[in-house]
Amino acid sequence: MASAATAAVLGGCDPIYDLDGAFFPGWLAAAVGGMLATLLIRWLLVKTGLDEQLGWKGLAYLGCYLMCSISLWLVFFTT
Repeated sequence: MASAATAAVLGGCDPIYDLDGAFFPGWLAAAVGGMLATLLIRWLLVKTGLDEQLGWKGLAYLGCYLMCSISLWLVFFTT
């Protein structure tokens, strides 16, 4: 019951934008932007040869993705 009340209260907190007539949630834009930024960073690391020096690549790129996504969210979608 408490989770239903919380969902009802917090349901209006997600910014939704109208994009060509379709409603587009802000968190999805931040997730896609974070993925693109992480791919760009990986490309730069491979080009410079630093990718080979990374230990725990999966964890490093996951952290990079989270950092980029959350940063985009904070910059563009906070009120």
